[in-house]
Amino acid sequence: MLEKIKTALRIKHNKLDEEIQDVIDAAVQSLVAHGVDAVGRECDPLILNAVKLYCRWQFNYMDKADQFEKAWKAALVMLAVCGEYDE
Repeated sequence: MLEKIKTALRIKHNKLDEEIQDVIDAAVQSLVAHGVDAVGRECDPLILNAVKLYCRWQFNYMDKADQFEKAWKAALVMLAVCGEYDE
């Protein structure tokens, strides 16, 4: 997932890999804390999209953190209420 997130953030170097991975892990843990079965489902397009939104929010991608925070929260709610992603 790290490479996909780096691509989404338009980062080509490896200098921030550890920090990016920490943010990815935080996104997945946040999903889990909200009742979403996200662990081991990194290839699921909806989980991946939610993690991308979280990372773009945390890294203030294109100076649009507020927009990505709102999108993250909407994705989180959708996943949390969808029966397919219950833990």
